[in-house]
Amino acid sequence: MRKRRLLPGFFCCFLLIVLSLFAGCGIRPADQPIRSPAEDETPPAAAPVPSATQPSSYTVEFWYGDSLIDSQTVAPGTLPAVPSIRALRVQGWTDEIGETVDPDAAPVTDNVKYYAVVGPVIKEDALFFFADEHGFLRPEDPFTRRDAAMAVAALVPGESDTIYPMPGEDTADEPMLRTEFLELICSLFDPETAESIMKSILPYEADTTSRAIAANVIAALLGPIHVPEGAYYPDVSPYSWGVNAILRAAGPSDLSPEALRQQSKDDCLWIDGMLYVLDEMGYFRTGEYNGLTFDGNGRFTSGDATLDRYVAETLVKYIQPDRPRLEDLRAIYYHVKSDFQYLTRNYYASGETGWENQEALTLFETGRGNCYCYAGLFRSLARGLGYNAVCYSGTMGNQNQPHAWTEITMEDGRVYICDPEIEMNYWWVAAMNNDPSLYTDNFMMPIEKSAGWNYQAVGRG
Repeated sequence: MRKRRLLPGFFCCFLLIVLSLFAGCGIRPADQPIRSPAEDETPPAAAPVPSATQPSSYTVEFWYGDSLIDSQTVAPGTLPAVPSIRALRVQGWTDEIGETVDPDAAPVTDNVKYYAVVGPVIKEDALFFFADEHGFLRPEDPFTRRDAAMAVAALVPGESDTIYPMPGEDTADEPMLRTEFLELICSLFDPETAESIMKSILPYEADTTSRAIAANVIAALLGPIHVPEGAYYPDVSPYSWGVNAILRAAGPSDLSPEALRQQSKDDCLWIDGMLYVLDEMGYFRTGEYNGLTFDGNGRFTSGDATLDRYVAETLVKYIQPDRPRLEDLRAIYYHVKSDFQYLTRNYYASGETGWENQEALTLFETGRGNCYCYAGLFRSLARGLGYNAVCYSGTMGNQNQPHAWTEITMEDGRVYICDPEIEMNYWWVAAMNNDPSLYTDNFMMPIEKSAGWNYQAVGRG
């Protein structure tokens, strides 16, 4: 009988090891669950499979009405760069069917057109800067709340009541604050553009803004500036700051240089008693001219608004359009001589200046004064008539008594003395003594004939 041979011991051990290895490589007990990827392990992303039909980019267009503002080539799934529209305040965008959409939050998945919704809709060719009752633009006057309301009514007709209605009469003519003006233009135009243009035109901080500056800011926001035909305003000369924008804002005028010159006397023109002087082209002079000072609107000023008002109120009564200017001056001379009373007051050192306006105000406001008051008052009125008049503080007469008088230099260089106070005194003495020989008329006395009066002053030529 054949005996079964047993496997060697080492062979059995080898077999067991092999079987255990197979168990670690996928052979599992029946009750062991299938493992899923560990929670802290992220499977690698699948590589995108290019589509044969998907384009590599799309076209995005931005429109304002019928005008194409911008066209961009944009990769799928990315956002376009939303443009601004020059000066216009963009409130939002719609798609081609009119649905509201936000391009900043809508990744591009197709060719698309966006249409701007702006507000308010501005009448870009509107005239928004208006002349006063005399046809003047007064560019250097403050821009008032009335000016603002009228401009808004012209730029956005039908919507002005909700944007900036006309203020009440108690505040309408108050200057508009710079902050108010900036807020207003930001409500009409793109705020970023409005602020930028405001800073470029008015770089320094100011409480208010002038009419000229306001016109330039708004005109720049509206676009290219074209000056219309017939835009003549005597207080906006070709050399004025921002002239083109001002004329574009105001448009044609009913005035003409020829018509104004016909109304003038020696190129001097008075509006409500205020003096303006025309230059060779028919525009108002500004700055220093013939010893007088004219403001940015071309209006003569003494530097004291109260005195200017008194002068204007007086000249309205005495200027007659059908007589020469020199005769108006004569009427003013007799008014000063006859309609005020003498009262002893201040005296000033020979050659002293700076007192003229104050002493003129004293006589205007009290009706009484001394020679300094009379001289200052006549000087103010003569200058309001366009004459180069100056006062002198010095002495006169054989006893060299303290005295003040007025001298006028004409365009031909000749100098004349006007002394209404001393003439008033002689007339009073003549009347008291019933002595007609004491009456005198020294209106526009040539300086070469004044030796007998012995006018002396430091600094007098």
